[in-house]
Amino acid sequence: MSSGRRKNRMSLILEADVICDYGCGQQAYYRFKNGKVCCCKKLQKCPTQRDLFRGDKNPAKRPGVGEKISEKLKGCQFSENHRKNMSISAEIRANRPEHKIRFQELMFSSEAKKKRKITSKGRKSWNKNLTKKDHSGIASYSEKMIGQVGEKSRSWKLKIEIRCDWCGKLMKRLPCHVKETNFCCRNHRDIYHSNRLRNDPDRFERAIKATLAHKVYKQGHFYSVKNNKDLYYQSSYEFVAFEILEQLSKVRSYDRANFRIPYMINNEIHYTVPDILITYTDGTKELIEVKAKWFLHDEKTNAKFWAMNDYAATQGWDFNVWTEKELGLN
Repeated sequence: MSSGRRKNRMSLILEADVICDYGCGQQAYYRFKNGKVCCCKKLQKCPTQRDLFRGDKNPAKRPGVGEKISEKLKGCQFSENHRKNMSISAEIRANRPEHKIRFQELMFSSEAKKKRKITSKGRKSWNKNLTKKDHSGIASYSEKMIGQVGEKSRSWKLKIEIRCDWCGKLMKRLPCHVKETNFCCRNHRDIYHSNRLRNDPDRFERAIKATLAHKVYKQGHFYSVKNNKDLYYQSSYEFVAFEILEQLSKVRSYDRANFRIPYMINNEIHYTVPDILITYTDGTKELIEVKAKWFLHDEKTNAKFWAMNDYAATQGWDFNVWTEKELGLN
């Protein structure tokens, strides 16, 4: 085959009122190499020629066409990879074991296909083309089923009418599906429970504790160039705080606090560990607690803040709480 560019087999027709030569009656837009004009870019898409290229009518599948194609390809030069693949496939066919040849004959022969229609997935059912006049079993079963519609059917279960607790819509539910609170859709269920949490602060606190118990924060190690060591962070907010402190020129060093501070809540002593202790270039120190905004309204969190503030004042340090605003996450 020639290594040059392939020549175009058709050209575009710009003249108007040119009709397709293949008998469809439409305007022709393309001229093929044989001189004929057509309405479509490919002959297979012309309405009159479309059916000829489907199934057994495809010219390439007609008897004798394959031999003509092989004669045309006799003098062609194939690539080395194509020759290797042809030789490998020929060796595989020649060295096929007898049991595989026998298996293919059993599976793909015309007789096997006919048997498969009867004995495999397409097995005929015993009652095909039979009515109650032809078969006594079908007649007796049809007599049993007469009148068994609705409440008389075997699968009938009585449903109860209930109302949605949010919008008051009437619904029909089985007794086993009726609960203390029933809703017509998921959206009404979520609205109902969110309003219930807002009106009940104790329930809201319990919900927060439940979410915190199952919540997994981002954790890992952050390498600090200023401190020349890895610092462990327990949340994504602490990771952002480490990145900010690493870039600030007025910060000489920073580290995780390694001391406990006692605080009182409900007449009981508890302990908390602050997040970060910063040392500035002028020698001053600052104690930092990193928290999300929605934690600020919690009574336990506020008790921790007051205890940290008092401890920092006794040490001569400053105390500050970093939220999304200080971290630039708003």
